[in-house]
Amino acid sequence: MHPVFLHLGPITLYSYGLLVALAFLTGSLWAMARARQAGENADLYLQGIFWMMLLGFIGARVLYVIYFPQFYLTHPLSILLDRGGLVWYGGLVSAVAAFIVYARIKNINIFKFGDILAIPAALGLAIGRIGCFMSGCCYGKPTMLPWGVQFPVGHETYPLHVHPTELYESAALLVLMVLLLRLERHSKISGMTLSLFFVGYGIIRFLIEYLRGDVVYWIGHYLTASQVFSVFGILVGLAIIAIRQKQASTVHAEMTPL
Repeated sequence: MHPVFLHLGPITLYSYGLLVALAFLTGSLWAMARARQAGENADLYLQGIFWMMLLGFIGARVLYVIYFPQFYLTHPLSILLDRGGLVWYGGLVSAVAAFIVYARIKNINIFKFGDILAIPAALGLAIGRIGCFMSGCCYGKPTMLPWGVQFPVGHETYPLHVHPTELYESAALLVLMVLLLRLERHSKISGMTLSLFFVGYGIIRFLIEYLRGDVVYWIGHYLTASQVFSVFGILVGLAIIAIRQKQASTVHAEMTPL
C-alpha cells in the first residue's frame, strides 16, 4: 500500500490518481489505434472517450455518495471536497450512457464503437485496480492463504491478512482482454466483443464480490450492490448477443438466393 507516489515540493502525486491517468491514456491511445485500423475517425472516438471518462467519474462519485448517505447528509461539502470515494460500477453505467448518447449525436454505429472500446476498457480497468491496491481501497476479506496481504498500521484491516481482491480483479481483466482479442479475430458480427466484455466483466465482478471485505448489500445478505449491477451487465451482454445473431441470420437469409 503506497497511497502517495511522489512528493514534488508542495505537490503530492497520489498513486491512485496516477494509475487512473495511466489507464485513461493507455486505453485512449489503444482505442484510437483500433479505430484507425477499422477505418474510423479516431478524433471522434477520442472525443467520445473524453465524455465517457468525465461522466464516468461523476457517476462513480454519485454512486459512492448514495452508498454512504449518512455521512454526506451531515457533511455535504465533502461531496465536492473529499479526495476519495469512487464506485466503479457507477462510473461504468454513466460512461455507457454517455457512450450511447454520443454515438447517437455523432451518428456512429454503436456496436462498432463498443467493439473498438471494449478491449482497451478491459486494460484500463485492470490498471485502475492496481491503483486501488496502492491506495488500500476495495480490499478483501481476511484469509490464511500464503498470498494474503497485510496493509499497514491505520488501515481498517490491520493487522489481518486479507485477499488482494484488487489484484485478483486486475489479473482476471487481463485474461478477459486476451480472450476478447482472440475471439474478435473469429467474430464476423459487430457487437460481439462489446457483449462478451459485459458478460465477462459481470462474471468476474460477481465472483470477486464474495471475497471483498468492504461490500454494501442491496438484497438482504445475499447480493451486494455490485453483484446486482453485474447481473444486469451480464443480461445486457446476453441480450446484445441474441439480438445481433438474430439480425445477422435475417440478413444472411435475405441475401441467400432461392
